[in-house]
Amino acid sequence: MLTTVLCLWCLVEWMNGQAFWGVLVGAASLWAIWTFFITYRPEEPLSAPEKTSETPPDE
Repeated sequence: MLTTVLCLWCLVEWMNGQAFWGVLVGAASLWAIWTFFITYRPEEPLSAPEKTSETPPDE
């Protein structure tokens, strides 16, 4: 959603002749694409600790 909004905002700025804002928002769009779609690596879930019994072991 964020990436789409940034790309559309960039397009609007360029269509209105605002080159400075177009470049600025274009750079933010490229950063969002790079971060969210190219280099994103979700964290692996931590393994749950092994359950130990509440009773002490037999001697």
